[in-house]
Amino acid sequence: MSLESDIVRITRIALGNTLSRLLIKKMLSPCPHGYNSRLEHALSYFSNSNPHKSAPSSTCLLDYYLISSIIRFSAMISHSDVSMLREALRDQAVRRGIAAIFRGIALYGISVPQKLPAPFLVVWNFTNMCNLKCKHCYQFAGNPLMNELDLHEKLKVLDQLDRAGVAALAFSGGEPTVHPDFLRIAGEASRRGLYVSVATNGMKFADKSFASKAKRAGVKYVEVSLDSVNPEVHDEFRGVEGSWNLAVRGLKNCIEEGMTTGIAMTLTKLNYREVHEMVKLAEELGVDRVVFF
Repeated sequence: MSLESDIVRITRIALGNTLSRLLIKKMLSPCPHGYNSRLEHALSYFSNSNPHKSAPSSTCLLDYYLISSIIRFSAMISHSDVSMLREALRDQAVRRGIAAIFRGIALYGISVPQKLPAPFLVVWNFTNMCNLKCKHCYQFAGNPLMNELDLHEKLKVLDQLDRAGVAALAFSGGEPTVHPDFLRIAGEASRRGLYVSVATNGMKFADKSFASKAKRAGVKYVEVSLDSVNPEVHDEFRGVEGSWNLAVRGLKNCIEEGMTTGIAMTLTKLNYREVHEMVKLAEELGVDRVVFF
């Protein structure tokens, strides 16, 4: 059983009764210590090996003991490893995601699919700018639009997503990495605890220093578009010679930086016979997953 499955099962057990849901609802109120809610503060305490280090208030301690008791009891019933859960919850993005699920169940009960008070994931078409000329582009990307948001407006959008409780933010485009605000906004999103990912052609990541900056900014998942195992086929489809080599080099740099990586392949009559070869290439590179569009 995977860690993710354990967390989902524990959450369902923990909040599958009226009393737990009522208690958690009270913890959805804002936290005076800077967290979005008392619930996120309690999860933060639970993930810390020394929960009393910051001298929490009596209310925060009560929240912590409640969350700790619910998780431990549910883990015992589901035969899950509490220490692994505690370790996973040390990641702020994981805590934010779990808090979103807790909020959904507390407010709406258990449902399939689970109803949440805010989108779990938002995909942000960050810019219309692009450094490729792909045949299949649905957006006519290339130059920035006249009405694109400035940095101040982007920060306001990020603040709205944060306050709404969105757990994950994926940057798309155009090509988001060529915009000068990308690393700034990605870093701010990560600082706020959102899980940050990017869909990219990978060319900027071919610069090892850029890959390092993205890692430091908090980018956790990089999904690179690759449409053929044959460089000439990919380059012709993407409209820029050498783009295949740069994309693969970008993937290698992201893997070396320790980011989770994926290959995104758009299937057409030109490349659908290469599915097995693409999966093999991904395995050889050490890529974590392959996604087909």
